[in-house]
Amino acid sequence: MRWLLPLVLLSACTDSPRSGPGGTSRSARVEIPLPSPNLVDILLVVDDSPAIASRREQVRAHIDGLVDVLGTLAGGMPDVHIGVVSTDVGTVDGAGVAHASIGTLGQGGCAGAGKSGNLQTNGASLTGAFLSDRPLDGARVKNYTGDLTTALEKMVDLGSGGCAYARPFEAAKRALGTTAANAGFLRADAYLYVIYLSAGDDCSFAETSFLDGASTTDTSRCQTNGGVIAAADFAASSKALKADPGRVLITAITGAATPPRFHALAAEFPNRATEGTLDAASPSDALVLLAQLVKIPLGDTCWESPLADLDPVAPGLQPECTAQLHTTTDDFPMKRCAPGLTDLCYEIVEDQQSCPDTDLRVKLDHTDNYRALGNTAIIECLVEASP
Repeated sequence: MRWLLPLVLLSACTDSPRSGPGGTSRSARVEIPLPSPNLVDILLVVDDSPAIASRREQVRAHIDGLVDVLGTLAGGMPDVHIGVVSTDVGTVDGAGVAHASIGTLGQGGCAGAGKSGNLQTNGASLTGAFLSDRPLDGARVKNYTGDLTTALEKMVDLGSGGCAYARPFEAAKRALGTTAANAGFLRADAYLYVIYLSAGDDCSFAETSFLDGASTTDTSRCQTNGGVIAAADFAASSKALKADPGRVLITAITGAATPPRFHALAAEFPNRATEGTLDAASPSDALVLLAQLVKIPLGDTCWESPLADLDPVAPGLQPECTAQLHTTTDDFPMKRCAPGLTDLCYEIVEDQQSCPDTDLRVKLDHTDNYRALGNTAIIECLVEASP
């Protein structure tokens, strides 16, 4: 698949005259954009209806597959938020009107708003409503203890006593909406990857009358698709979350070979959707979309003009440079890198292979806290005088 391509980082290197007491000298300037690293918000929509009872181990196997894929991405694991939402959203219809309760709660019964689309941690050892794991200066900053597999397996183990009328589309919509309990999960500049893990097809109904005469032991009306909300409507609501709808991906992993509603949803995301089954021998196969998320590299930049050496006797190049971090709101001075310095800094290094014209390039360090759309590192140095 080819829809996701690494972004090309553009840099500028220009020469300009600069006046001073001793006459006119020339300087070279480079500008290095600091784009956001790959941010990926992963929503796991987990079926906890009685239908999933015999497939809970398969759900966990696919979670292990997710961890495997995350661990083998080119450039390392991205900055991820991972949240889990239950398919139990009770008897409330698309307009927010609740039907009378059905059955026994905890045994497939449905009532009110169910789990309301709130993210579930299910007793996992983490702080907050969702898992966060991000890179920072060669290490990882996490809000959970232990390993990722253990935390996620605990989070998705929601049981099988939830509402028998599983509504993964509606659950995802609520989880990604304005639910205060889920604040901070969805980031504006992140990819959104919704992974559905369901025993059967979606049963997100439009009106409470859909449940008239319903029984938790007979959910056959879900398969007739009568009274359900069109999959295209849920696709539209997901795409509307992003300025670029291409940053929304979905994967449906189900117990049915070709569930019509999940299939229809996938069709709304050309080249950005995959489908798989819980019975798959290789659980990670359905997650190929995630494997294509290539970490955005930070482009080091060659100098196009030889830099002036202020002390030719001293070993190495002694340049005269100024540097700043330009943001959309302000400019901040940058320092040369030095031992013990942990803030954003720059250095000029010899690199004949990458920069054959001058043998010099700019290298930035400690960039993770400063990478955002519109941020640019600007370095200006004196160049050698023309003969």
